[in-house]
Amino acid sequence: MADGDACLTLDEIEALAGRALIAHGATPGNAAPVARSLRAAEADGLRSHGLLRLPADCSHLACGKVDGRATPWLERSAPGVL
Repeated sequence: MADGDACLTLDEIEALAGRALIAHGATPGNAAPVARSLRAAEADGLRSHGLLRLPADCSHLACGKVDGRATPWLERSAPGVL
């Protein structure tokens, strides 16, 4: 880490990501698992799948490419298929 770089805890990363996603149109229920996955990626050192993704995720929410208010459901279309 270079001098002057900000350092966030994993809890702060998750909270920041959650707030940003909600601010750009995700529901708290949809933002939470995404924020957890960004946190996990940062914890594992996978920066390309961590906070570096957040601007694109927020942009996709803001422009409507991703529906942050979508509600998933399961449907059994055939035996053994959900």
